[in-house]
Amino acid sequence: MVVQPVVAAGRPLDLVRGGYLKRTVVLCLAMSLALSGFYGYNSWVPTLLTEHGFSTSQSLAYSSVMSLATVPGALFALLFIDRMERRTAVLILYTVVAGLMLVFGLTDSDTVLLASGLCITLLLQASTPCMYAYLPEIFPTSLRALGAGLSNGTGRLAVFGTTFLVAALLTWIGFTGVFLYLAGVVLLAGFTIGLFGERTRGRSLEEIASSVGAARGRSGVDPAVAPAGS
Repeated sequence: MVVQPVVAAGRPLDLVRGGYLKRTVVLCLAMSLALSGFYGYNSWVPTLLTEHGFSTSQSLAYSSVMSLATVPGALFALLFIDRMERRTAVLILYTVVAGLMLVFGLTDSDTVLLASGLCITLLLQASTPCMYAYLPEIFPTSLRALGAGLSNGTGRLAVFGTTFLVAALLTWIGFTGVFLYLAGVVLLAGFTIGLFGERTRGRSLEEIASSVGAARGRSGVDPAVAPAGS
């Protein structure tokens, strides 16, 4: 039996040392943009439809129909999540979602609006497991929970700000303007991961971690040699 060395828990400062600063910044930015788009759409769509001229009952009915795509969307990710580079999958999904959000915000057809809304919901749900599988892959064992948690937490803080921003945009520039904003942040999230994210497909956790000159942890064990199964 091979005994693996004990890996000491990392410190917050380690996330900005040894080459991990870029990864931390990229993930924090991407999660802020992605979650702003995700919750800006899902949380606000009933109100946005009402403000766009739909009755309350129509708005709730349309929102309920769109929500039917949540479970199929999550299951849809099973078709590709382990078959292609995750950062590429996120880029493609968010690019398509951005286009659909433009359609949703600009169309005058109820049928097109409902169809595009269903597709947006489906693809946003498919992107979620891709993002949350990608997050911990690019940090070594000693920083995995800390790095993924910081990135996700930063995204949640951005969602808080988005709540007020969407309300302001709806007042200033209306329904279409809100969807231009949502399409923009989702597209930026995809390109942030797609262009600046670390490649993970076909690489072990050790290889991903050792691709930067990580500083040694407090135990004297280099976090880059963390076991892949941890």
